[in-house]
Amino acid sequence: MIENTGVRVGKSHPLIAIVENDAAAARELANEISHLELVWRSMSSFTIPLVVELPEGADSRTVCQGSDERRTLRAVVHASADDFIRSLNEGNIPDVLMIDEDIFVRDEELARLQDALSEMVDIQVICMADSPEMENLLSGSIRVSIIQKPVTKSRLMKALSRAILQIGFMREHDGRNRPLCLRYRGIIYLVRPSEIQYAENRARTLLIYLDEKSHGEADPIAINMSLEQFMQFLPGNCLQVHKSFLVNLDYVFMFANDAIVLRSGKKIPVSQRRRQYVIREIYRYGRDISS
Repeated sequence: MIENTGVRVGKSHPLIAIVENDAAAARELANEISHLELVWRSMSSFTIPLVVELPEGADSRTVCQGSDERRTLRAVVHASADDFIRSLNEGNIPDVLMIDEDIFVRDEELARLQDALSEMVDIQVICMADSPEMENLLSGSIRVSIIQKPVTKSRLMKALSRAILQIGFMREHDGRNRPLCLRYRGIIYLVRPSEIQYAENRARTLLIYLDEKSHGEADPIAINMSLEQFMQFLPGNCLQVHKSFLVNLDYVFMFANDAIVLRSGKKIPVSQRRRQYVIREIYRYGRDISS
């Protein structure tokens, strides 16, 4: 049995923090945000987040009812960077920080903000600025994009869509490497996907072989699950190369003829039916420098 939980952006109402010393401008921006919602739109085989206007006459109670794919945005206003930092230290962590360029007149204030955000790399920062030169000033430990003043509705929706998409990419990557809880015969193993070299389906049991540098030549972990089911919990660099084998491309040394050779020297068979697929995925994973 396997358990793995992850939350995609969009499963809760995204929180937007506004740092603006002009109270009237802050209230106006917060009101504008309250009339927006996050919608996940299908694009062929994947979905992307789009921030759009709420339907006429709708509010958060009607829009979100019965749907996880549509979420209204929440906004909270802070009068200064120090006010925001205090809120952050109390555990009020936003998804997006919108901040006016005037906040950064003093270097000390900028340094305190960068320090507060240094370990919260998935908070996206949108600077409301008169000039795109502010991006150079704000680059470094915080992720920043620029929205040009005046902050029109179309610019706001575009900037928030881009920020939430970036959050989704980052949290998906982080979630994909959260430990898997593998339970077998009363024992629970915590295994990160990045630690898995390969897995083999043998006699209705899935044997999972881990990184030898971290775990030595330990026996494989056995779980009652099919290869196809297990693949659902793994990131894209893990490939099913045979009806009975999957490999983590992080551990592949070479591919020749009908087998993959891992860095440990272990040979993994590749079925004829999956050969072209494996070649294509290897080139996507690495960088092709052939002429």
